[in-house]
Amino acid sequence: MHGNVKPKSKRRRRTPEPWYKKRKRELKAAIATKRKHATDPFVLVSLSWATQAAKATKTPKALVWTRLLYLSWWNYNQPFELPNKWFAARGVSRFAKARALKELEAGGLIVVERRAHKSPRVTVLKKIRWAY
Repeated sequence: MHGNVKPKSKRRRRTPEPWYKKRKRELKAAIATKRKHATDPFVLVSLSWATQAAKATKTPKALVWTRLLYLSWWNYNQPFELPNKWFAARGVSRFAKARALKELEAGGLIVVERRAHKSPRVTVLKKIRWAY
């Protein structure tokens, strides 16, 4: 035996990491990242509550805007028709609806395609990001 020679160290062979361990590590890292909060605060309002509030404050145009937001969400931000029947059942006249649409269009919030003897087709211009 030679006094200066060190015994050979046993090298461990590194085996490839199983896929499930790697995936678990990735998921833990994803959980640790914070979600960004929306910069604009928002409120979820039921349409029945909005109807009652519009009647109490005598502002049927507010109900028109609330309904526009709902239908925009329901139709995935695509253009949609806006018939009078829903509004009539809640005490909003077709004239109040027409005034609200005209004012919102003048404000640059919506585009209205008016068609003879048919319900207007409305497009909400601001794409709405829903938090769901």
